[in-house]
Amino acid sequence: MATLAPRRSRVRSERGFFVAMAAAMLFTVLVGFAPTYYLLPWLQGVTVRGVAGAAALTPIVHVHAIIFSAWILLFIAQTSLVAIGRTDLHRWLGPAALAFAPLVVAVGLWTAIDSGRARNTPPGWANAEAFLALPFTSIGLFGGFVAAGFVWRRRSDVHKRLMLLGTIAMMVPALARIVRNFDPPLLPPGVAGALVLVNLFLAALVAFDLSRRGRIHPVTFWGVAIHLLSWPFRLHVGETGAWQAFAGSLLS
Repeated sequence: MATLAPRRSRVRSERGFFVAMAAAMLFTVLVGFAPTYYLLPWLQGVTVRGVAGAAALTPIVHVHAIIFSAWILLFIAQTSLVAIGRTDLHRWLGPAALAFAPLVVAVGLWTAIDSGRARNTPPGWANAEAFLALPFTSIGLFGGFVAAGFVWRRRSDVHKRLMLLGTIAMMVPALARIVRNFDPPLLPPGVAGALVLVNLFLAALVAFDLSRRGRIHPVTFWGVAIHLLSWPFRLHVGETGAWQAFAGSLLS
């Protein structure tokens, strides 16, 4: 019995950590998009391009907001169910998440292409074709990590880290909007500043593994490495002739 107590404490601590991370991501999304979406009637925010938030709300933007908000809420629900010991309901919701994830990917790609066609790129990105590599890579990371998470769903330590890493990949747009509102500026504006902040989520996962396990979980190690390497990768790819031709065919 004495040996079981520390193990149970560790399990509770781990479950609490993933709930806290899910809550932090929900908070990030709400703060990032409150001025231009969630609280637009009261805050009347402007987009990163200086356009009134209401003017940017096309039908696809509404669909995108609903789908991505639903994913964050589903992620909160799933981590919370595990934390309170309702793994039966967690498994019951699993097929719904499995069916929902491809919709997140499809709508994310559709929104990125629609925005690129309208040349709605953030400041510092005059080339819409080059910028398209950024959201496409984020969506690809989300899809890859989440798909792997479903494959490894019977290994809880692997599954939960993969699902977390996938959802972290979708935090950049919200973080870019948060960085824009820093006064005085504390970080580079837009995507560059968002990249700095998204690393805080990754660092939290690494720190948790080290504090609770004494070592970095292999999924954390490789997942964080993929995240970090994805940024120079997407910046390089976006400038290549092959990508420019591909993106141009999508945006034409």
